[in-house]
Amino acid sequence: MARGAAGFLVLTLCGLSAAATQTSPGAEVSENPVRGNQVVVSWPAATGSARVLVFSFTGEQLFTTTVPPSTNEYVWDLMIGSRRVVNGVYIIVVDVAGHRYRRRLFVARPAP
Repeated sequence: MARGAAGFLVLTLCGLSAAATQTSPGAEVSENPVRGNQVVVSWPAATGSARVLVFSFTGEQLFTTTVPPSTNEYVWDLMIGSRRVVNGVYIIVVDVAGHRYRRRLFVARPAP
């Protein structure tokens, strides 16, 4: 983390500054907040593979997968290993064709 011009803390995610990380347009999520058990992450079509990463709100990498170039979306079942993620805020990052897109994702499923 570094201090910005106004003295605010600036979080550097995945080693890239905010200027190198695009937030719009680019990657999209199908529903936000997510109230079900899956979300579809999509991005502009590209000729190469895409890497989808999920981070906690504090910047801890929780999940990563590679998506072949024949598709430009990934259906995430909100699972990390054998456990479903808890309600909260997550950062979705998509690396594709030399671009990095990120989206905040809010998971707010009803209590069982």
